[in-house]
Amino acid sequence: MGTSTSRSSPRGSLRWGAARAVLASNATPERILTELFQAARGDDEWLLMLTSPALNSYATAAHRAWSEMGDLLSEEAGPAQAVRIYIDKVRADGLEAGGGGVALPLAERALSRVLFAAARQVPDDVDAADAWRAARSVSAESMVAEFLGEALRQVAHYLVSRDLPAIALARDRVQITAGEANDLTNSVGAVAVESAAAGKNMLLEQGSSAWPQAVRVSLSAAIRSQGDGPDDA
Repeated sequence: MGTSTSRSSPRGSLRWGAARAVLASNATPERILTELFQAARGDDEWLLMLTSPALNSYATAAHRAWSEMGDLLSEEAGPAQAVRIYIDKVRADGLEAGGGGVALPLAERALSRVLFAAARQVPDDVDAADAWRAARSVSAESMVAEFLGEALRQVAHYLVSRDLPAIALARDRVQITAGEANDLTNSVGAVAVESAAAGKNMLLEQGSSAWPQAVRVSLSAAIRSQGDGPDDA
């Protein structure tokens, strides 16, 4: 489930070059996210991955989990094992659907975090299905919306971390500590969650079928927050 495999942003791309420059300039997390998501929105590869059938299958799985996780929690030893079993099934569906590329493990981590956040609230000494119903989101659609926010957080983390080490080691830049890099990554990720508000509303109204458009709306929202780029949602 790890996301350790990485690759630097394309060196020949003006969009990613602008994003790297902002990342190296001590800009605010909001400004960094704007450039990263603007590059991702304009990058056919990234946009296709984020709106792919594979990512849509994870959104659908988030929707199903609202009702299905209770039974798994009743049958398995604990939250971690139940989530792992569910994710194993979802991974197979995502791989079969195709198109996720490097975004697939990011979606997997996002869904795992959403499910475990609720599942770990289920005590061992009560009926697990009943406890899941009390701990889960208010609706299946709201669980998909939570997944969108967490997925964009993981995307933002990935996009920052794939270039930050090289930037930090550049001769013309004062090196940053591991703690500072971690704080910056987390800050950009938090802004990414905030940018998902419009996409979340779309998912709350339409469910997981609206996933591709919800992604586009969220990327555009992050860009508009800094006054950059047209509203193409």
